[in-house]
Amino acid sequence: MRAWLEVLRISNLPTVWTNVLVGVVLSIAIARPSDPSLVAVFVAIAAGSCLYLAGMVFNDVFDVEIDRRERPGRPIPSGRISRGAAIAFGTVLLGIGVGLPWMHGIIAGSVATAIGLMLLAYDALHARTAWSVLLMGGCRAGLYILGMACLNEPRGVPADDGLLIAVIIGGVAAIHVAAFSMVARDEVTSSSRWKCPRCGYPIAENSDICTECGTACDADSIVAITTERLGKRRGWYGTATLILLAPFGLLLILTLMLGPPRNGGLFLSTVIIGSIGIGAYLVNSTRHLARYPEAVGRFVLRSIAVLTLFDACIMAFFWAASPTADARFVAGIGVLVAIACFSLVRWSHRRIAGT
Repeated sequence: MRAWLEVLRISNLPTVWTNVLVGVVLSIAIARPSDPSLVAVFVAIAAGSCLYLAGMVFNDVFDVEIDRRERPGRPIPSGRISRGAAIAFGTVLLGIGVGLPWMHGIIAGSVATAIGLMLLAYDALHARTAWSVLLMGGCRAGLYILGMACLNEPRGVPADDGLLIAVIIGGVAAIHVAAFSMVARDEVTSSSRWKCPRCGYPIAENSDICTECGTACDADSIVAITTERLGKRRGWYGTATLILLAPFGLLLILTLMLGPPRNGGLFLSTVIIGSIGIGAYLVNSTRHLARYPEAVGRFVLRSIAVLTLFDACIMAFFWAASPTADARFVAGIGVLVAIACFSLVRWSHRRIAGT
């Protein structure tokens, strides 16, 4: 059982639930379906969960040869799970994740299908190109839209403004995911030994000086220069995760320009508390990464977990500002669930590897 939990990266799953819940709150607060269905909520969460789990399984399936060389303890290369069983289970999960949303209309089904295609493309390409992190971010953004689309009538179309907000929120989360994914993949490799770490010019095997730019290219110098450059790159990518603060800043600007919505004091308090809380968490993670560039695992796990706090704050805004009792109730429940999911993710990361 533990082998399957490792393949599924089950400790990250609660972040999927909160992403979908944000879409549900958006649907009830803005699109206002005539008869919100609890079944539709569960369908959206189940579909998003299956898509995420399928992506994790196929990640290990596509990476089996790399894992045999670099991570032989992973479940498939170690023989604890057969590759065939993993493919079969991943296919079932993918089929459920793509198929369920079609019960709730063309938009929901199309979004789920797009997520399925993007996760397969990412799993197939991520070892070949760094640009694949955009596909991972796209999958995360799709979960917000999926949650909204599943809650509308089977033939209904989400309200334009609600769909736009879902795209914006999902896009912010996508940039955050792409940024910390770049940190995770940006490693020092031994192949740099025969290239100048400054200019990239090939150096002779018996030479300790680059003939192009004069940089010292002995083994110790290469490690020192490459590590310094790695730290700077990770610092930039780490700083990019602060994009999660963008919606809070936008809300404050709009409030100053247009005036606060109903319950203005409560709304502003929510925005400020959310900004300070998430900002402090992200800055702490980024500063630790800048100080200890090798502590990638800690940074990535914290960057995954903070998505639940981001979702909690987004739902808290709707709890404070929504004009309908239904939306306030659902948003309030969503906030409590997201906070619980944050604790669950942090707890489970200490028991099942999330990367």
